[in-house]
Amino acid sequence: RMAMTLPAYKKGGSSGLTCSDCHTPSADKSTFEAVDMEKDCSSCHSLGLGKVGNTVLTLRHGDARQTIAEIKALYRGASAQSLPTNGFLAGRHIPGSVSPSSKAAMPIPSADAAIRRIFSQGGTCYECHQVVAPANPASLDFTVKPVSVPKIYMSKAWFDHKAHDTAKCETCHTAPKSKSATDVLMPGIKTCQTCHAGATPQHEKIQSTCSMCHGYHFEDTLKTKKGTGSAATKISFRSPS
Repeated sequence: RMAMTLPAYKKGGSSGLTCSDCHTPSADKSTFEAVDMEKDCSSCHSLGLGKVGNTVLTLRHGDARQTIAEIKALYRGASAQSLPTNGFLAGRHIPGSVSPSSKAAMPIPSADAAIRRIFSQGGTCYECHQVVAPANPASLDFTVKPVSVPKIYMSKAWFDHKAHDTAKCETCHTAPKSKSATDVLMPGIKTCQTCHAGATPQHEKIQSTCSMCHGYHFEDTLKTKKGTGSAATKISFRSPS
């Protein structure tokens, strides 16, 4: 769906996706809310399974067992015209480069084939998640690991986005130069030092002692728990008093 709709999105006057399309500030504007599939991703990353008339059937997000059960139920009662197609269950394409093909429109012949398509490389779930295939090749017992992204990347420092709201996102995060979705665009201290002078005052820079960003026993304000998925930890943050 993203490949089909992004050109129209640009024709509407937009130069493409912006940071705010996916990233929502927290209530106090200091950090950002976790990215939510249904709210932030689904408008481009479709979970469409098939079509009945003009209604698109969608996969159940977040519950692999339920998804598998619903696909099996669909195949038990679906007509040939409403079966999922290769185009529906494929992953993302390069925006603007895809056009419907006869292969994409071909129905997937069985529930087992559709389930394997979804959970295999190039399928819908595989695009964002690590998928563990069953040990028995005949089994459909796929395991989908949840996406785990740290809420706070600078776990040894306090950073308040609200205090920096006069700066553009790309001032610190080099998204325009990024070539891969796997890039973690966290700035180094040299980026901070373009505005922050350190303890010694400098012309047109902010005098910044260590305690502006760091504090003793700072770990007391960071509650860390083991995460699941590709990232090692999830961190929830409480601002130092």
